[in-house]
Amino acid sequence: MKTTARVVSGLVLALGAAGVARSHEPEGDGASVMPYELTGYVGYQSGGEFDVEGTDEKGDVDAQVSYAVAMNFRAGTEGQYQVFYSRQPAHVDATSEFPNGVDVDIDYVHFGGTLRLDPGSLMEPYIVGSIGATLLSAHFPDADDNQVFSVGVGAGLRIPVQKHFNILMEARAFFSFLPSGGAMFCSSGQQGAGCRLHGSGSTFTQYVVMVGASFPF
Repeated sequence: MKTTARVVSGLVLALGAAGVARSHEPEGDGASVMPYELTGYVGYQSGGEFDVEGTDEKGDVDAQVSYAVAMNFRAGTEGQYQVFYSRQPAHVDATSEFPNGVDVDIDYVHFGGTLRLDPGSLMEPYIVGSIGATLLSAHFPDADDNQVFSVGVGAGLRIPVQKHFNILMEARAFFSFLPSGGAMFCSSGQQGAGCRLHGSGSTFTQYVVMVGASFPF
């Protein structure tokens, strides 16, 4: 899939560029001050709806499990730069236009950072902010993928377990800014041209709560 290929290529380039940057070594030997941190997440993601073309109906995006990975690069003693990727295999509820609903993959490719608020505590609180792209891919014939600008904000708790292992509990909100008119998933096939769904408003908003396994190194 072209969208997946672009996502993978972008992540590889971003990780390569960030990996060549050197960080100053702060004092201390705890896991929280190590140069890099790789985290895998599983989450529960909800929110977002679409207008169905030619009707007054709305197709809500069902809440579904999502998956994510983040690579952090230390920025001083309390901050980290971050490359973040997540995917939610979502489903838009059934409407008259789509009696069985529509499967939609929602990907976020973001770049940002985190800031620890109470370093060294038993459970370290942190905040996170990011910007990037939302990739929307509908599973019906000839539908174009959609890529829009988005921002993310969130907060979490880091629970140190061992020097090279932390548990993260995190919540984020994503705000995707839709194009003028909000036309989504346009196609031009045997059944003619059209945009089957439209963004409901100018912003597509989602929320996710996640648990992560983090490996500083």
